[in-house]
Formats: sequence, structure tokens, C-alpha cells
Amino acid sequence: MKIRLTDGYYIAEDNYNYILKQDYIGTGKKDKEQKLLTRTVGYFSNGIKGLEGCIKRYLEECSLDTQKSAEIDFKNFCEALEAVVAERAVRIAQNINDCICQED
Repeated sequence: MKIRLTDGYYIAEDNYNYILKQDYIGTGKKDKEQKLLTRTVGYFSNGIKGLEGCIKRYLEECSLDTQKSAEIDFKNFCEALEAVVAERAVRIAQNINDCICQED
């Protein structure tokens, strides 16, 4: 899942982490042409504490004007977070069910 924030920032996830990243237009090292690049800002553990750290770092990265617009988009962020939690709950329930079925 990818949660889009502002100014090219977004939160991605893997099995172990939330990853704060930023897409930006920059110059490539080899060809010196302008292109879309991605910067990894930081890795944060899965779970509420890790997500809080991710959001805090995002707000630190942004200017004051961006922070104001980020507060407006926070409702959408929370809805996306609820979807992630619900999806994980379904996966956990499926894993438990699979374990029970294997024991039979």
C-alpha cells in the first residue's frame, strides 16, 4: 500500500517497515538529465509507534506551509490507515484459519 502525502512524499510499506519516501525531479548521476528520482527519508517499524515516528519525520521534513496543508489531508491519511489495519486483520485471520485447517 502507498499513502500519498504532499510535495512528493509518501509512505510505503514492506513486511517489516513503514518507509517514508519522496519523489522529486532531479539530475541523474550518469546521464545528467532531469528525471523523476526517489529519496528514502527513513524506515519505521510496523505498528502505531513506527507510524507515529514516520508522521513526525514527515512533518519535520516539510516547511510550515506544507504542514498546514498536510493537516487538511490528514483525514484521508487516517482513512487509508484504517484500510491498512483492516487488510492486516483479514490476513491474520486467514493465517489463523490456515493453521487450524492444517491441524485437522
